[in-house]
Amino acid sequence: MRSISSFKMRSLIALVLGVLAAASWGLAVHRISQGASPTSVDSLLLSSNRSGLAICVDSKTAAISDDDLRRDIQDAMMQLKAHPHFVSAGLAVAEPRIDISCPGPARMLDPNFDLETGMIPGQSDVVTDPSQYRVFVFLVEKEVVAKANGYREYPQETWCPQGGDACGEVTTALYLTPEDLTLPARLERLLTLAVGLDPDPSTPNPFK
Repeated sequence: MRSISSFKMRSLIALVLGVLAAASWGLAVHRISQGASPTSVDSLLLSSNRSGLAICVDSKTAAISDDDLRRDIQDAMMQLKAHPHFVSAGLAVAEPRIDISCPGPARMLDPNFDLETGMIPGQSDVVTDPSQYRVFVFLVEKEVVAKANGYREYPQETWCPQGGDACGEVTTALYLTPEDLTLPARLERLLTLAVGLDPDPSTPNPFK
């Protein structure tokens, strides 16, 4: 079972990655202009082959349709766009897009899903070309999330620069429940965390 301490560690890692992304902004732009790999970290988009913030949604429950899920995520996105760090984090280079159907599995639904690693034994989340989606949103029953001690985020895609071992998460899987959709403040917070921003708007901006 994933512990609270591991959650805190993951949050700390996310914060460090955010600071590093901000610090490398100018260097990444230079690398891209010199024809470097299209998967350079230059913003919270986490991959330079993305033209803007795109999120895919996939309902795995019978009670709520993909259209309804997309509508709720669109409403939450309107609030997220007002975050004071949204622009400086590189998330506003184009109008955010919410699409139906994610091009990858909802691994948490697999009975062999490893709650610690976020993976299924024998499978890999390493990709050579990250998808266009920064976040995969999966709607699942609350019992599914309960198995993970309420933990909502797992790596969906990981990229390893130049085939090395220093791999990093480039796409996040966010698991929501039907109850989350009825609580706008909670939904906004979960989406904010999934794209890599701090839900507390008073936090110093690491992207300046």
